[in-house]
Amino acid sequence: MTRLGRACVALFLASGVVVVLIWWAGLDRHTFDTLAGGLNSAGRITALVGTYLILVQLILRTHVPWLVTAFGKDALKTWHTRNAYLAFGLISAHVVLQVVGYAMADRVDIASELGLLVLHYEGMVLGIVGFVLLAALTLLAIDPIRHRLPWPAWRALHLYTYVAIALSVPHEIGTGNDFIDAPLAIAYWTGLELVVLGILVAARVPPVWRAATAAGRPHPAIVAIGALVIATYLVGTVRLSPAPPAELAVASPTPRGTVQPAPSPTAAATRPSPTAHVSTGTAVVVGEGFETPYGTAQVRLILSDGRIADVEPILMPSATKRSKTISSSVEPWLRKRAIAAQSAQFDILSGATYTSRAYQASLDSALRAAGLEQP
Repeated sequence: MTRLGRACVALFLASGVVVVLIWWAGLDRHTFDTLAGGLNSAGRITALVGTYLILVQLILRTHVPWLVTAFGKDALKTWHTRNAYLAFGLISAHVVLQVVGYAMADRVDIASELGLLVLHYEGMVLGIVGFVLLAALTLLAIDPIRHRLPWPAWRALHLYTYVAIALSVPHEIGTGNDFIDAPLAIAYWTGLELVVLGILVAARVPPVWRAATAAGRPHPAIVAIGALVIATYLVGTVRLSPAPPAELAVASPTPRGTVQPAPSPTAAATRPSPTAHVSTGTAVVVGEGFETPYGTAQVRLILSDGRIADVEPILMPSATKRSKTISSSVEPWLRKRAIAAQSAQFDILSGATYTSRAYQASLDSALRAAGLEQP
């Protein structure tokens, strides 16, 4: 290995360490208090490292002259193959760990959790299509199968790797908790992706363009890739959740921070102090309303023997048609997460960050009003 090769290996390892350190710096240490939280955290780091290796994978077979000089074609081919299997293994581990972790947190079966993820996670449909495509390409890359394919066919299929990665981007941006309120993570990953994109444009675009225009008409592979991207994008952006109600609740909310026992057929309701510990019986606690750029979020907390029995929306952001749609779509998911966590500390949807944060803040204020504030 040349000196340039050793420098590239050192840069690869250092960048991978930075990826892990950024994840660790933004990690909530309490997430390991439960098995579900530990699985979800493990799922995130496998996704991040797997994505990093996929970015490296895109560079390994670009045949950039300086890269060939640094390692040689045979070494690049070997590392490309091994890195492909490792990256796919980590992404597969991410899928399994996250689905199982969220299913445990939501206390539902795997199939139900997959339905929740598809319905309430932005970009999830595209992400699933991208993962299936990546799995198919990895299977075709196994030597006994790969050598049965003609070289032109394999070369055309290999281009779909870029499609699989492109389809995963909306999922990463829309649901990546590691990128919520994390400017350092966003900046670092944006920088990595721009560097890779620059290398790909310089190495791949000229020969692909020449091949596409050599016969005076677009190459079939180019047409197929374009059609797949457009069709999948259109399918993935269709709302699969039920249509939102015509109007969200707009009635004046109950005074903030008050605690109300649930109505009883045998006794008149009494109003405990807003700071009283509600540890027995059933009580209703109204949280404070929190403003977002799209409206107010306020919830009503229903307690049973000091535990969260239910969370009802009083107000949800509804300033625009899209905000109404988002609110109606994510509210059932937020309710389920709150009940499962028995607190206001749970993963949110970055595609609905404002709504989720305000919902959590209102729930937290209700818990504090009931004397059940979380550490």
